[in-house]
Order: sequence, then structure tokens, then C-alpha cells
Amino acid sequence: MQIHHRQSGWRIALAALGVMGWLCVAPSFAQTQLPDDQPETVLVTFHVQAGHEEEMKKILADAWQTYTRLDMVLPQPHIILQGSENGRPYFVEILTWQNHDIPDHMPAEVQAIWKRMGAICERRGDKPPIGGGEVHLIVPSA
Repeated sequence: MQIHHRQSGWRIALAALGVMGWLCVAPSFAQTQLPDDQPETVLVTFHVQAGHEEEMKKILADAWQTYTRLDMVLPQPHIILQGSENGRPYFVEILTWQNHDIPDHMPAEVQAIWKRMGAICERRGDKPPIGGGEVHLIVPSA
């Protein structure tokens, strides 16, 4: 599985859905050029094949442990959600890379995890097996 840079329209890590009531995110697919040393929050949707939900939970846990051990992500926000659309499972993950450059230079260890993710995900109509992009945290004013 290959994860594309922000100019291609989606990023991992991997993360989409409604997010808990206290956390609001809004996708920003603008081609804004940010310095590569700035953190990058992403929301990724995984369209998981039916029957592979427990395997996906394990893979997502392995991925997070690896990202953390390699100091690739910020500790917060990190949210994983599970849902069903027309009886078909999906997961959403929200995480923040330490910087914009990280997803484009993944070590082989992470690429192997992403390959495992891709093997149990499926295309849903015009939606890719794994999709998403950069998002920005919005704090509602009181």
C-alpha cells in the first residue's frame, strides 16, 4: 500500500466519521504549503472487509505503538472510531504526525504495517479502501 503526500489528496494514517462531541475537525484539502517541520493532523478512513474488524483493531494498535516508539506522532489527539455503513465496517483514526515530512519517509517497519492494513480494506463504490487527509482542530467559541 502506498500512502500519498498531501498534494495527492489523502494521507494516512492512516483515520473519518463524526468525531466525539467535544472534538470538531474540518478537513482542509487546500493546497496550502506549510513548512515541513510543522505538525500535521490527519483523519484516515479504513473501509475494512467484513469479518476483519478484530484484525484491524490489532493492526491499528501495532501501528500506534510503532509510531510512538519511533517518535513519529504527537501523543494527542489520537482517536480511533469504529462504525458501520450499510452493514459494512469502517474505522476512522485521527492522529498528528510530528511534522509534514514524516508520512513521506516511512521506514520499512511502518510500510509493512500499512501493507497489512491495505490487505484487509476494500474499495466502496468511488471511495478508496483507505482515504482521508489533513484536518485542523477547531475549538468552538463559547
